[in-house]
Amino acid sequence: MNAIEDVKNELNKAVKGLNNTVIDNGEKVSNAIADLSGGLEACTAVDCNNRGACLGTKKNYICACHLGYSGKNCEDTVCDSNRDCNGRGICLGTTSSLTCLCNLGFTGHRCERVI
Repeated sequence: MNAIEDVKNELNKAVKGLNNTVIDNGEKVSNAIADLSGGLEACTAVDCNNRGACLGTKKNYICACHLGYSGKNCEDTVCDSNRDCNGRGICLGTTSSLTCLCNLGFTGHRCERVI
């Protein structure tokens, strides 16, 4: 009878050990799935500063910017020839980094001087 109780106790210990292993591994798998699914969440226009359409996931996306905006997150405003070059040239670039190609008879960074 003592041997049967010993076997029963050993089996109970083994089952408890297996249950703990399954629970521990289940938590690890759940955490891994949560990490992966977080990376698969679709991006939104908010990721593009509400100035464009977002294509891809939160971790890997591109912004198709609305007319007048550029940059990875549509953070830059495209320059305007009338506003940024005083209507006297063609503006290339963004408001933070622009170049004015001045019309004949004008010069200066923003075509502000008459030649």
